[in-house]
This record gives sequence, structure tokens and C-alpha cells, in this order.
Amino acid sequence: MLWNTPESKWEHLPVSYKHLVITADARLDNREELARKLGIDRADISTTTDSELVMSSYQKWGDQSPNHLLGDFAFAIWNRNKRELFCARDHMGIRPLYFSLADDRFIFASDIKIL
Repeated sequence: MLWNTPESKWEHLPVSYKHLVITADARLDNREELARKLGIDRADISTTTDSELVMSSYQKWGDQSPNHLLGDFAFAIWNRNKRELFCARDHMGIRPLYFSLADDRFIFASDIKIL
């Protein structure tokens, strides 16, 4: 459990919403801007986690969602309906995303020791 922002104490991963599931290691710097673009009420932003903001961004912008995120992040979103996995990390590569495909399993983490 990484509690690195006030709202991260509300984080319970993975987060499922309809047919999407996300797990993330994220710290977003443009939370208020994202909330405004995504139509999230200003009163709700203090309890909205960064993972939920990433998920909402993905729902709105799909694979272009990382272009709207500022901060350190690595995440994976599984689309159950399409059986499709979308992974991304921040543009500077500050938050790494390690992965491996072995025995028909895709495993990933933001810390290589976990693999």
C-alpha cells in the first residue's frame, strides 16, 4: 500500500467499473484539471483516487488517456468485453513498468523485485 497523497488512503486496488479493471501505481499532478475535463464534481475530488481518475480518463479518451495525465504513473487496464489489456507509464519513465510473458501469463509491476 503506497499512501503518498491524501486521497490515496481511499485506494483499494484493483478497481472495477463495469467491464474495466485497473491496477495502478500513480501520483497525478493535474487532478483538478482532470476532474474539470471529466466532469467530476469539485466536492468529490478530495476522495477520488488517482486510479479512479486514470480509469475515468481511459473511459473518455481510450488509449490517448496518458496524453492527458501529468505526474508519475504506471497502470494496466483490463477490458473484459474486448479481452484487451492496455498498459501505460508516464512520459518521462519516472514510474517504471516491468513486465514478462511466461506460460501464457502476463505479469507486470512497477518494481522489478516483485517479478
